[in-house]
Amino acid sequence: MKTKLDKIMERDANFYWKRYTKVRDHLQKQNFVEETNRNWNFFIGKQWEGLETGGFQNPPFYNFIKRHLEHKVSSISQTDMTVRYSDLNGASKQDLFEKLNGLYESCREKANFNLLDRQTLREAAITGDGFQYFGTPDVRDVQRLDTTAVLFGDETEPDVQKQPYIMICERLPLSTVKEMALNNGKTPEEVATITSDTEKDGVIGNTEEIEHDSMSPDAKVTCLIHLEKIDGIIYTCRSTKTLIFEDMHPIKAENALGQSRGLTLYPIVKMAWEDFPNSARGVSEVKYMIPNQIELNLTLARMSITNKRTAFPRLAVDINSVVNAEELDKVGGIIELNGSGQSVSQMIQYLSPAQMSGEPREYADNLLKITQELNGSGETTMGNINPNRVAASAYAEIRDQANLILGEKSERAIKFTEDRARLLIEMWSVYMVDGISYVKEEIDEATGQIITKEVKITQEELNSIKPDVRVDVAPSDAWSKDAEQKLIDSFLEQQHISFEEAVELYSDTGVAPKQKLRAILAKRKQAELQQQAMMQQMGNQAMMDEAMATWRAEDGIEQPTM
Repeated sequence: MKTKLDKIMERDANFYWKRYTKVRDHLQKQNFVEETNRNWNFFIGKQWEGLETGGFQNPPFYNFIKRHLEHKVSSISQTDMTVRYSDLNGASKQDLFEKLNGLYESCREKANFNLLDRQTLREAAITGDGFQYFGTPDVRDVQRLDTTAVLFGDETEPDVQKQPYIMICERLPLSTVKEMALNNGKTPEEVATITSDTEKDGVIGNTEEIEHDSMSPDAKVTCLIHLEKIDGIIYTCRSTKTLIFEDMHPIKAENALGQSRGLTLYPIVKMAWEDFPNSARGVSEVKYMIPNQIELNLTLARMSITNKRTAFPRLAVDINSVVNAEELDKVGGIIELNGSGQSVSQMIQYLSPAQMSGEPREYADNLLKITQELNGSGETTMGNINPNRVAASAYAEIRDQANLILGEKSERAIKFTEDRARLLIEMWSVYMVDGISYVKEEIDEATGQIITKEVKITQEELNSIKPDVRVDVAPSDAWSKDAEQKLIDSFLEQQHISFEEAVELYSDTGVAPKQKLRAILAKRKQAELQQQAMMQQMGNQAMMDEAMATWRAEDGIEQPTM
């Protein structure tokens, strides 16, 4: 009798393509791709895309959506999130956890998580979801995925790790896919079945491809990365419409002794901006601001048209009285009249501008103001406060009070960081079968210089713990850092702490140069140790001289001096 795994291994490319088209058709019925494109267009400023402009070449618009989102993303991003590992079983292995904390920090710097997280958070705000995919053991290969490129087996389950399977759609050059197929043991006859296509229904943003010749190696083909959890282990394969060019296999690695462990978590992390009941997709911040943005743009366009028509003096001319009408539009042109007995003012005259009502402007201003306030981006919230009139602590309090609306979003960002930290330690346990090492910078107490030190973590150490993750959060904006440093300085002035303790309390990214101060303290300590050694050496020499003099006195050689 065939096992579940045996049946899975018998699947062909058509099986996975049918899965793909089933989920894709479901999303198309919900206008998912169209709405995602629309959200991006309104964010970047293409707000008249697909609309009638009434002859306007470049219609006016106020892009308050972008400023609103950038403010929220910036407010959430201005926090330092520090990952701290511990053991769920309560094992006392603080040294190991300090190594793991340092390893995470090393990965964060290598993969530039700060920028990556901000971009992912912005995508979540625009489209509803942001994704990071770790497809290789190297964290530097992490990819940000468009929400339309990620297809779920259960579109009603918001938890990624509870999905029956996940598909990732990508467009790759034909030559690249064929090379991968040959490297994976496919025959030339099988590889020949791979052809380029124009399957771009799930592609958002720029859908133009340079190469249109289907026979060119630079033409692209739609590929699927299929991830599925089988008996608790993640299996993966890659396919096109006609061929599985990377067979289904568990994600694992073996050490020199043949020992292995499979990945138990999907290598993908999701940041949802806001949940929607019974949906795997998050809710976009942009989507429900678009109607007000359109109304504001239309009001501006009407005001612009009215302004062009009535706000400037217009020339009224009796055309039968003008000999050279072509001179009317020329600056400094001489207008010839036929002298029919009328006065000049009767033949040609400027009409005074009409008075324009202020109600459209008031309507537009109120629409903009109320929309921003209801969405949590009013003037105070956006930081439009004179910094010369408030202290740093007062400004921080005003800002924090205004940003209470972002509390849930901040918690989601923390949860996202925790999920990634759990995934990374799972990846280390699976891929780093022979252990892992990283380079850490520290100050040499003997010389006061910054040196590099290699830190090693063995596979046995990783397997000996059941890790848990905690994320410590601290504000990292300039005002918060200034308030924190002033508090530490006040403790130092009141002699509640020493200078050495104050340096350790300073933020690594604060105004005070912490690393330079630590280096100075290390040099001072080195000088003190050298001085103590010299004093001890001089004391030892004095003791030796005194003992020698006593010995000579006892032998009658000379009397010791008193």
